[in-house]
Amino acid sequence: LGYQVLIEEIDARMSGGRFVVRLVDAEILDSRRDNSLFQLKDLIITVNALGFIRTGGVEIERVDMSGLDLIIERRQDNSLGVAGLPPIEGESGSDQETNISAILESLPGRIRISDSSLLFRDSVLKENYRATSIELELINDRDVPALAGSLAIPGELGDRVRFHASLGNGFDLEAPSLDLYIQGNRLMFQHWPWLKDIPQLPGIIDGNSDIQLWLSLLQGRVISLQGRLASRDLTFSAGAIGLNRVTLERLESDFSFDSGSEGWMVRTSDLLVQRIGKKWSSESMQVWSEPTDKPGSNRIGLAFEYLRLEDLAALAGMLPQVPVQVVDRLERAIHGGSVLPL
Repeated sequence: LGYQVLIEEIDARMSGGRFVVRLVDAEILDSRRDNSLFQLKDLIITVNALGFIRTGGVEIERVDMSGLDLIIERRQDNSLGVAGLPPIEGESGSDQETNISAILESLPGRIRISDSSLLFRDSVLKENYRATSIELELINDRDVPALAGSLAIPGELGDRVRFHASLGNGFDLEAPSLDLYIQGNRLMFQHWPWLKDIPQLPGIIDGNSDIQLWLSLLQGRVISLQGRLASRDLTFSAGAIGLNRVTLERLESDFSFDSGSEGWMVRTSDLLVQRIGKKWSSESMQVWSEPTDKPGSNRIGLAFEYLRLEDLAALAGMLPQVPVQVVDRLERAIHGGSVLPL
């Protein structure tokens, strides 16, 4: 490719039937040799020496990296790549995904990255984001690959994120099937620009949240989602009812989402809401969608143990998909009341 590679130190040794190569302070420079594209403080490659003697093929068992400093960029055509390096071959998005999948499948059985950092340059949003203290481990099992790790995200986005993903159909990026766990602390969604592209979400302008999510995807479709949310001073932008904003001093709940061919259902448990100094809780609540006799039409159902309708109307007004007529009807019906089921 015409790039200069600088390595401060190389060490090689045999250990228990394995050939171990260590590179210290490695760096790749761009074609003009004045900018670093890739920096790595320590790289250890473990090769199955006995397997090489038997078959003549090189089998890399594991790769351990520390002190990795990498720049990933999102280009104007939404393709991803290492800054300064040519894009992965493939003219269309699907071609690129296929080639990335092939590269991932060819990786060693285990890769571990520690004490590393990543700069993400988004040419579309014209923003830069740096993640630090990255810890990652990839177990490249042929049947069910798994990726686990944690990283400190930029301070304006939150604190730290941890995750674990098991890939049910390998590295199929076009229609992935996976089980994913994500845990994040002090996340400030109002500064996550990618969420603004999801019209179903209300506009968040302040507050922070701790969140845990368990997500299952089947061929690219969400089939189940469970989680725990604890938010503080969560403020939503103006919605259908014309309020300037709605602030929840506290919002805590366990929740789940299930999707089927005919509709969906959201369940909450141990719900706690505090708004304008008034606190209420509900052990369980359900909201669901189901088809009606009219083609293409669905009805929304709601079941609850306790509900403060004043807060429901305010929150409904923040959701873009709730018609103004529905919010107005709630406003006229409640006048600050609470509802208990009969």
